[in-house]
Amino acid sequence: MRTARFILAIDSYLVRLGLVSLLVRIQGVRIVREFSDSAIFQQYAKKQEIDFLVISQAIFDRSSELFVSRPDLLEKTILLTENSQKQLNTYSSVALNEEKEQIVAKIRKLTELHGTSFTVGTSSELT
Repeated sequence: MRTARFILAIDSYLVRLGLVSLLVRIQGVRIVREFSDSAIFQQYAKKQEIDFLVISQAIFDRSSELFVSRPDLLEKTILLTENSQKQLNTYSSVALNEEKEQIVAKIRKLTELHGTSFTVGTSSELT
């Protein structure tokens, strides 16, 4: 099984912490880097290959030039939103009020599209 390597670019510390605690429980998923600042994230993303990206709306909005220069990132990106209605041009979006199982299902679908799979334990292991 190939490891799904994720970059997190999320300005909210608590949201980032919660997502990290969810992702580290998924076998086959590894968090490579975490960013809370859009400028630092953009510098990194211009030079590095990124497998998968979870990004907050605020950092996404401030990184529009990056996504213009690297449109390949959009198909590897899950956008964190406040509600499930807003998606933009990213592969998928995750609303902050979604259930853990829904978030994991979206991450699984994204990684499978790119030839990576992982296993998830029971719902109690995600708590």
